[in-house]
Amino acid sequence: MVAQEDSLSAGALSSGDQLKLRRPPERTLSGERLRRVQRLRSPRDFQRVRVQGRRVSGALLLLGYVARSEPDNSGYTRIGFSVSRRVGGAVARNRVKRRLREVMRRKLARIAPGYDLVITARPGAADARMETLEQEVARLLARVRLLIADTAQDTQGTDTDIDTDRGAQA
Repeated sequence: MVAQEDSLSAGALSSGDQLKLRRPPERTLSGERLRRVQRLRSPRDFQRVRVQGRRVSGALLLLGYVARSEPDNSGYTRIGFSVSRRVGGAVARNRVKRRLREVMRRKLARIAPGYDLVITARPGAADARMETLEQEVARLLARVRLLIADTAQDTQGTDTDIDTDRGAQA
């Protein structure tokens, strides 16, 4: 009886009509994750940003940043995320980290190279929408002047993040 079930399941797998495999989602934007060289991974790097770096805070996030030393500076910015238990349970913390990674991935081309950044989530970040987190990150990066203006978008007036930040600073 077991041999018949095994042959039945093997036949079902080879036919392809009965088994539908899911395709991975297609990448629409740049299609790339943050590469390994673009992430802060070691506790020593996080500690260096916290001790030697400067901080700027917003309602939902805290941004720590430090310029990398000249031999270390390879023309890219490294980013790390810190989400404590005060933000929420494991599901909420992982959701916040996924959202922040996506926000930073979208903005990575517009961030000045040669810095180490640590983004720390505050408890309100768990309930915030993706758009709110994106606006908060843009505001913090603009405050520390790490956001490079995209000249094509600025001349057309379609970049609302920079326009709102300029209005807030004036």
